[in-house]
Order: sequence, then structure tokens, then C-alpha cells
Amino acid sequence: MWFTILWVGVFLWSIASQIENEEREFMRFMTQYNKGYEFGSVEYQQRLGIFKNALARIDSLNEYRPYSESAVFGLNRFADWTQDEFSHFLIRKYRQHSPKNHHKFRSSNPRHQRVKWSRLNDVPRQIDWREKKVIGDVIDQGDCGSCWAHTIADTISSMVAIRTRKWTKLSAQQILECLPEESGCEGGDLCTAVEWLYKNKILIETEHEYPDIDGSGPCKAARPDHGVRISNYTCGDLSNKEDEMIRSLAFHGPLMAAVDASIWKFYVNGTIDRGCGNDPNHAVQIVGYNLDGKPPYFIVRNSWGKEFGVDGYIQLSIGNNTCAIAEEVSALTVEKA
Repeated sequence: MWFTILWVGVFLWSIASQIENEEREFMRFMTQYNKGYEFGSVEYQQRLGIFKNALARIDSLNEYRPYSESAVFGLNRFADWTQDEFSHFLIRKYRQHSPKNHHKFRSSNPRHQRVKWSRLNDVPRQIDWREKKVIGDVIDQGDCGSCWAHTIADTISSMVAIRTRKWTKLSAQQILECLPEESGCEGGDLCTAVEWLYKNKILIETEHEYPDIDGSGPCKAARPDHGVRISNYTCGDLSNKEDEMIRSLAFHGPLMAAVDASIWKFYVNGTIDRGCGNDPNHAVQIVGYNLDGKPPYFIVRNSWGKEFGVDGYIQLSIGNNTCAIAEEVSALTVEKA
């Protein structure tokens, strides 16, 4: 009898202690990420409940590892967001279309061609374009579905920097606001956007000339008379040709890709290599790869701020179309005018 009472007491104390620890963790989380919920309010209690579910989900991800043996999941600024909020604000605004034309891409290296994995002996084992100072800072797209515009602008900027050895950030805001076939903060598509910029010989201004704002508004420079334009591009499905992506990264420059980011919510580090969805809903820049990784992986620059993942980056495994990374891939050449 007394033993049962003692056991029940210890159990209840343990539960109370866990609840108290979770709430203390939530308050630290609020301070770290500047969350302004009033203590004890209805919103506070709702967000605390979501946060507790996030803690349990993260424990489950790290214990059972449904997405990777090496990926680690943990708390970040999304820990008090529902999955619907996460999807609405950060992913489900990428609109994918079938591109009308796939232009041939002229590689800066004549050996660029379709090859089998067994014939990748002539490429470097690792490439990271950040080391050459041609990749911009990680941005935070906020509540605007502008991933597609930032990915295009920053990749054009990277290609200019590779040619000139000077980094100049071009305007994502111009692309976001001035492309008639896209929908601004409501989403866009890499292939259709790049095709329109190319066909219409649109010149992209610098971010200084066409500044970034929070959101989108009317176009202020539909056809500027100076800037950088896309002189050639390719955009298409390489899901069975990821070796071509590696060769492009090795011999030409960064790539753009549409991905399924549905499971990225609590990613902290490591390489995701399985379990992703296959419905592209987000646009990213691929800045390199590591063939010696275990498993080999692409280095992917995201647009959810530097606090996401590894300083704003995520690693996706090579060879199995992880997170649909190879289904809509684009490479660019550019020229100034």
C-alpha cells in the first residue's frame, strides 16, 4: 500500500517536473527568438502546447531516424509553428510548371556531357563555391514566398562574380515584382521565370538600385537600360542524371533547384538522405557537393535565415533525388549590358 502510494507520488512528481522543464525551455526559446507571447495568455498556452509537441517530435526524429542516419534535428525558430503555418509561410508558395523549352547549356568546360557515375573520375571530390567568394549571404525571406526570386537573383550574381571576381548583389525585388507570369510573394517557378527573363532580354539591376522590401509591390523597373541579363540557360529534369549536376557544379558554377522542403522544419545539421516528399514546393541554390561525404551530399543554400540548419545551409544526399532536388534544375550564363 505505502509502496504504491510512494510510486504514484514519484510518478506524478516526475510528470510535473517534466512539464516544468518544458515550460522553462519554452521561455528560453521565447527569449532567444524574440517571441512576445504574454505569460499565461491563451496564445501563450497554445504556443506552449505546439512547442511541447515539437520537443516530442524532435526526440522521435533523432531516435528513430526516418530521414537519415546522420541528420540531426533540434529546436529552431519554427518550434512554435504548426505544420500548416510552416507550409503556408515558407514552402507551399512555390509554383512548379513544365518548362516550354529546355535550352542547351554551354559549359565553361568542353568535357561537360552526360556520363555515368563510374565516369566521374575527372571531377574534384569536393566543390564549394563559397570558398571562392561568389556566394551571397543567406537571406531570410520572412513571410513572403520569394524563394524563387532570391534564388534566381543570387545565382545570376554568382555567375557575374565568377566572371569578374567581384561580388555585386543583384535585385531579387525586381524579379519578384516585374515578372508578369509569376505571382510575387504568392510564389513563382524557376523554369518559367528564367525563360521569360531570357526571351525578353531583361536586364537585372543591383539591389542598391532596386532595393529589397518586406513583401512586394508594383514593378518600378520593368525594362531598365542597364544591368545583367541571362545569355543562356538550361532548366529541366535531371532526376536520373545527378552526375550532370555534379559536372555543372564542378566546371561551371552554382545551380538552382526546386525541392520538397516539407520535412526541413527542425533540421539542424548532417545529411538528409531519405524520407523526403516528391512534391517541389521551395526553391534553393546548390553551391557545391562533397563526394567523400558519408553519404555524398549536395551543399544547399536556403532562404530561411542564418539560424536555420548549418548557418542557413542544408545537406542533401546525392544519387537518389533526395527531396526532389533533381527534378527541376537550372544553370545560367550571364552578360552585362
